[in-house]
Amino acid sequence: RMQEELNAKEGDVSGEVAAVNEEKAELTTKITELNTEIATLTENAKAADAWMAEANVNMTRMQEELNAKGDAPGDVTTLTLEIASLKKAAMKSDSWMTEAGTKLEEASAEKVELMSKITSFEAEKLALTTEIATLTEGAKAADAWMAEANVNMTKMQEELNAKEGDVSGEVTAVNEEKAELTTK
Repeated sequence: RMQEELNAKEGDVSGEVAAVNEEKAELTTKITELNTEIATLTENAKAADAWMAEANVNMTRMQEELNAKGDAPGDVTTLTLEIASLKKAAMKSDSWMTEAGTKLEEASAEKVELMSKITSFEAEKLALTTEIATLTEGAKAADAWMAEANVNMTKMQEELNAKEGDVSGEVTAVNEEKAELTTK
């Protein structure tokens, strides 16, 4: 009965360890995906920063050209439109950068949360592994005790048999002596 209970308990614990490993694998995959997303967002942010810097240089240059042109209406209109277009694109890029920054923060926070879950799964797995080890040690101790009990029972049986043999021998001797006395 104890062995059956032990086997059932070990089975339960092994099942829990397998479930923890499976969930950890899923989380690890998700973290890998998040790392990729974070890397992409970071690269995009760098590219957007570079573009913004270039756009600012161009706008400054165009503004200087515009100031230098003075009264040439055609050139002034073209440059003014270009500057307006760049400013609009820069505003869009600013908005995108803010959104990308938010996404990056969210992805990083999610990654931290998942890493924390993995840490707690590791702790749970360690506890379960320790429980399996304890159960195994208990089983070994019980096996050793059973083996010792069997040895002791065998020894006692042998002593009992020897004692019965001695007693039988004594009974036989007494019977023989009694028979001799009776004959006499």
